[in-house]
Amino acid sequence: MSNKNNTNNTNKIKKNIDETEESYKRRLWFISLLKPKTKDETKNAILLANIWINMIILKCIYPKPIMEKIHIIVKNANMSIKKK
Repeated sequence: MSNKNNTNNTNKIKKNIDETEESYKRRLWFISLLKPKTKDETKNAILLANIWINMIILKCIYPKPIMEKIHIIVKNANMSIKKK
């Protein structure tokens, strides 16, 4: 698999079946936090975004290491927003 740099990766993210526009926008926001540059990074960002949205909207619970990773990403995003 090629790891060529992808610019504007969020432009290539497809909306999930039956996903609301609000949920889709939130997933794109989460993906943008990760700033994926390669196809593999983009795939991982999409996976994490789907997990995050399931945690937020459906109240799903995942293994502790995954939940901690998601919480760190969101916490770092919130901290950077407050600094602006």
